[in-house]
Amino acid sequence: IKGLPLIGTWTSFLLFGGEFPGTAIVGRLYTLHILLLPAILVALLAVHLMLMIINKHTQFAGPARTNSNVVGYPILPVYASKMGGFFFITFGVIVL
Repeated sequence: IKGLPLIGTWTSFLLFGGEFPGTAIVGRLYTLHILLLPAILVALLAVHLMLMIINKHTQFAGPARTNSNVVGYPILPVYASKMGGFFFITFGVIVL
């Protein structure tokens, strides 16, 4: 951080709470890890799922594309069963 021109020293001081390694960084990273990152992940997941519902799974909006002529398979049961199978394969490999 100190290598950034003009703002590096001040950014390092604010982030670490003084000289590196400061003790203030632990509380700041804990807050970031426990509160902000999960909230960002949940928000991005919600946006992704909304886009999946609006655009269907395999077809985005375009000319001559409607809900009745969607190309591809639906999420339920095709993709959901594939996802379940891949989950159990991955779980079995991890258990082994």
